[in-house]
Amino acid sequence: MKAASDLLHALLLILDDEEVSSQLRTIAKKLGFEVNIWNDYQSVESTIEHREPDVLFLDMHFGRRDGIEILALLARKRCKSRIYIIGAMDENILDSACRVGQLFGLDVGRFWKMPIEIADIEERLVLEMDKRSRFSSDSFREAIGEGKFAIQYHPIIVVSATRDTPIIGVEVRPHWVDKRGSKVWLSQILPVMHENKLMPEFNHLLMDKALESYCDWLETDLDLGITVCMNESSLKDPNWPDLMIDVVDKWSVPHNRITLPSSNMQ
Repeated sequence: MKAASDLLHALLLILDDEEVSSQLRTIAKKLGFEVNIWNDYQSVESTIEHREPDVLFLDMHFGRRDGIEILALLARKRCKSRIYIIGAMDENILDSACRVGQLFGLDVGRFWKMPIEIADIEERLVLEMDKRSRFSSDSFREAIGEGKFAIQYHPIIVVSATRDTPIIGVEVRPHWVDKRGSKVWLSQILPVMHENKLMPEFNHLLMDKALESYCDWLETDLDLGITVCMNESSLKDPNWPDLMIDVVDKWSVPHNRITLPSSNMQ
């Protein structure tokens, strides 16, 4: 089984109810989830085997199969998805199903009794989006190690009462491009980078990459400064000043051309 989905926030709906499926699909897609809906056991088994979703909704009344059978299948496949249970039966039964799933070692969250409150589920999916990232920590390490990210340079201008608004510098803004071709800005994955202690390595690479391009500009006599926002956590790293000095000296960039404001990058 794959440890994680290649999709951006993949969501799987194991439901029989077409109306509920349609409602959940609509709100999930609006939030940026890639949605798949299955209503037969074989399709579920094949999907979990080859492409594990981030979030999974399970209807306890699933055709001829009992929801517990699906939970058992997910457990056998060592599914790591976040699972939510819905159903039209008594709340005590739904609560028991959640407990059974947890005993199976699954990541089972809360349950919803039908008819469901779509707004409540939408709020829950927003929380899931906040907790998850488009990249795993291993992907971060690979991307940082191989420099697999792009930089955009945003102009810094002086606003005046005249028509002239001279550009005095550029601000460096890094991003990744995920496997679906979507841009992922640093602020979106900052919590995971902190958790896996990747900020120092990333800051060093960001500075190196930014100044490499900036050197080419200086050779054309372009009179611009460069601003590279550093996360405030960098200030707590005793090695950070020496690392930055090494990179600046490597590219022979005049120190007075560089601004390093501290930011939380949110």
